Amino acid sequence: MKETDKVSGLPPAVVVGLDSVTGLQSARVLARNGVQVLGIARDPRHPCVRTRACARVVVADTTGDELVETLEKLGPDWSSPAVLLPCTDLSVLLISRNRETLRTWYRFALPDPHVVEMLVDKASFVFHAQKQGLPVPRSFPVRERREAVEVAGQLRFPCILKPWVKTAEWKKNTSAKAFKAFTAEELLVLFDRCSGWTDMLLVQEWVAGEETDLYTCNGYFDARANPLVLYTSRKLRQWPPGVGEGCLAEECQNAAVAEETVRMFRSVGLHGFGYLELKHDRQNSRYLIIEPNIGRPTGRAALADARGVPLLFTAYSDIAGLPLPAHSPQNGSRAKWIYLRRDLQAAYHHWRRGELSLKAWMCSLRNLKKDALFAWNDPAPFWLDLLAAAKKYRHGAASLNVPEGADVPGKPLERGEVRTAAASEPQEIDYDIHGIVGIKLIHPSPSDARAVAAQLGPMQRPLTRRPDIVVRFVRSLPTPDLRYVELHKSGFNSSGFFFLESKKRRARVKVEFDQLGKRCEMICESGLRQVPLLMAAVHLTALDKRWVPLHASAFVHEGVGILVTGWAKGGKTEALLAFARRGAQYVGDEWVLLDEDGQRMYGIPENIRLWDWHLENLPEARAHVGLGQRLFFRGVRGLDRLQARLPENGLGRFLPVRVVREAMPALRRQLNVQLPPQLVFGSGIGPFVGKPQKVFFMMSHEDPSIVVAPADPDEIAKQMAASVRYELLPLLANYLAYRFAFPERGNELIERAHEVQYSLLSRALAGKEAYVVRHPYPCSLDRLYEEMRPFCVAQERRAA
Repeated sequence: MKETDKVSGLPPAVVVGLDSVTGLQSARVLARNGVQVLGIARDPRHPCVRTRACARVVVADTTGDELVETLEKLGPDWSSPAVLLPCTDLSVLLISRNRETLRTWYRFALPDPHVVEMLVDKASFVFHAQKQGLPVPRSFPVRERREAVEVAGQLRFPCILKPWVKTAEWKKNTSAKAFKAFTAEELLVLFDRCSGWTDMLLVQEWVAGEETDLYTCNGYFDARANPLVLYTSRKLRQWPPGVGEGCLAEECQNAAVAEETVRMFRSVGLHGFGYLELKHDRQNSRYLIIEPNIGRPTGRAALADARGVPLLFTAYSDIAGLPLPAHSPQNGSRAKWIYLRRDLQAAYHHWRRGELSLKAWMCSLRNLKKDALFAWNDPAPFWLDLLAAAKKYRHGAASLNVPEGADVPGKPLERGEVRTAAASEPQEIDYDIHGIVGIKLIHPSPSDARAVAAQLGPMQRPLTRRPDIVVRFVRSLPTPDLRYVELHKSGFNSSGFFFLESKKRRARVKVEFDQLGKRCEMICESGLRQVPLLMAAVHLTALDKRWVPLHASAFVHEGVGILVTGWAKGGKTEALLAFARRGAQYVGDEWVLLDEDGQRMYGIPENIRLWDWHLENLPEARAHVGLGQRLFFRGVRGLDRLQARLPENGLGRFLPVRVVREAMPALRRQLNVQLPPQLVFGSGIGPFVGKPQKVFFMMSHEDPSIVVAPADPDEIAKQMAASVRYELLPLLANYLAYRFAFPERGNELIERAHEVQYSLLSRALAGKEAYVVRHPYPCSLDRLYEEMRPFCVAQERRAA
């Protein structure tokens, strides 16, 4: 090493924990900058150890005293002090505790010993955060089962259980950062399972939200605790799901996260690497600290380097006493980092549950800039990692999915996983629609789960009560002695009424209409495109609980809750899109549940239908539509313009032109695409809840002008009761077919639905500030916003 030191002219670097993604990425970044790197690894067979980035690799136990002994033996070999870069929490602790011995041969950046102990120990950090008033979830350290029982009685569930620090025993038994428990019983089972892996565990209340609400800030702080480099990002997916490590992340600028990171680390006088993970609590509109890490880089440091923010080399230069490298400020370009193998596992898990399609997964990979393992000039770690995973999968020690109910090391428990029986498919999937309607799917196949997810949106939540609607999937649903009501579409026999078609495809679905609106069960033959009348059953159940299902869109603009309703093609979605472009928070589109007191509105986040002219105004959404689909839209519009210019006589009489004209209405109906609201509104997605303060009734007209005028809320209630009744016509038609089959059976709620809807709706809208908006269709989203905005502000602001 002495000779190479002289050749490079830079102090060598020692990367502790080369057998990790962070260690590999750190070695590569330093080697690319001309630094000679020596790696220390505990596992010589780990794929990352096969990198070309290190001039030499030494095998030693990085979790105990052997690490310090190895560093002492290597010390005399350096011609000048080497830069020491730990890449695991335990190695940070070991180096900090032996800093006086190691300073003879090494340079490193760590704060005072008590700061290291406090920030690496998650329990100590919680005490510090609570004392300093830092925003952290409620947390409790537990060492004994007695303490776990006491904590279980104080917590709000769900909660997570994680180690005070990841010990070697913890890593041996699981790759999960933490485990999630939904009940006190599950928490105690988890404690019994994990307490032998570490001497102390931390129980922390779960912060509601999605994986995309997790933000991280990586930084390096000089000896005065001033940040030399900061880099913020957010997670898009994790493995294991829910409580794992990021496997897909994107660069993003977030001033609030960066400011909280600087504030916290300055308060403790941090010198060296600092990483803070925060979660956005949408209900309270604040960021909560999930965990800090200090003294070591993290996975996103490689993405920062690829984006011109040299986090690692800045740290190396500062530690070595060299001039700091120049760097560009972070530009928030949404460049992405991926750990491909783990992201495939996470994507497969979500696909099985109907939460992610192949197209959505491929769209999520746009703008990839850095892979955790792959490098063209150093390919071995990537391919060896895939090979190792394939071998484990073949021998049954690993899987692409997290088996429901399987109690295997290395996976976080989810709802119901106290059971020990493994299953190849999800046995049950729960949907909880805002605590109003609970739905349980039993034995769905992956395609069944996706079909229901497309209908109900991202509302999967574990149910802690009896479900209102059970959808049971079976491989085959026999219909002996079937008699048709509508040929090949519906029929009945002595056991019940059956749908025989779903989305123009053969299906078998048994529905008992006399139970809809109460606790009911639908039995479906697996493989259908959608569950017939599922949304109608949801609406009837909500109506029976005094909630009005309203054909509407809803959003929150500058703190004011806006409810927009009207007939189909009335302009509801257009109003939502117009305001969302100006920062409004999405609550719902298509269907909104409104309570009878008019104080709350909840969205049901179904896929949103966007027409081709919408996409022209929404470049972010257009990016998620395939090129073939966009070319089809342009082709149909061009054909439409061409046939419109041809006269009825002359060329217009030719057969091809007549065929095109007759087909054009059907072609125009195809000029739309359905996208999940998350892809359309991005960070504008809210918690799907708001307080309706203003009501807009949308109506299209022939005039090119846009007119906004005051309206009578009771008149709107009457009109919308008729609109909702129209939307329920498919339900009513099938209900009459059911009555034809079984004249003695009936459903009072279906027959009185119109009356109940008007009664609840008139009460909910009473006294609301209401307006009617008349506009051309299609209309300019910018013009619509400008005309409606003056009526959307709070009354006190309008008065001012």
